[in-house]
Amino acid sequence: MFNFLKRIKESILKEKYIYRTEDIPFLKHMDIIAPALLEDYLRNHKDHTNLPENYDSWDGKSREKIYPLHDGNWKVKVLKYKHQWMEPSKKIQNLYPNAWKLMETFGFDCPIAMYSYVKANSKIRLHFGADVNLDSKYLRFHIPLVVPSNDPKDIGMEVMGETVTWEKSFAFDNQGWHHVWNKTDQDRVIFLIDIHRVPCGVKPTQNKKWSYFLGIEAIRKLIGYRIRKKYFNTVKPN
Repeated sequence: MFNFLKRIKESILKEKYIYRTEDIPFLKHMDIIAPALLEDYLRNHKDHTNLPENYDSWDGKSREKIYPLHDGNWKVKVLKYKHQWMEPSKKIQNLYPNAWKLMETFGFDCPIAMYSYVKANSKIRLHFGADVNLDSKYLRFHIPLVVPSNDPKDIGMEVMGETVTWEKSFAFDNQGWHHVWNKTDQDRVIFLIDIHRVPCGVKPTQNKKWSYFLGIEAIRKLIGYRIRKKYFNTVKPN
């Protein structure tokens, strides 16, 4: 019994959730185009204006009543969701030309893309992505645009027990439990884009969508999160 539990723990610790440049070389390109993506953002959202009220109601639906993730401090400008343009494609191309080029580079391998804004002195609580990626076939890329600090005690994200900051672009499996903190007095802005694992050169995962619907996979990963959190000795925000 002990050996069985030991093997389960070892398997959980081997699971990979965060991907950096050494795993996906074109992450370097993401850092190169970050200033152009920021230019698109500032042209349309100077001082973070013209953003939907918050992440939970950007599409007219309210999810905040189900599970309050962020107290209204997480806002997004969604350009593409579930392979659909959120505004006429020509309008998006004109308003966000650099973001458009990036999305078009990956075509149908990119189902989701958005600007993501987190207010100063706020947090996004522990959650996993309940969207088009229940089988983990996509990786979620974070491209830093406005990041007030690279100190993980001030601002960062924890994914399945591992802490990562927005010093450089990275990707992660958003089906792992994760949360965000911004303890600085400045806002944070990133460009978020989902890309299929295959063009990233990352091995596809087994389809576990059915186990998410039954709640099995979410519970398994929540247990895994607790185990990995102790192992990785995650930095605690101030």
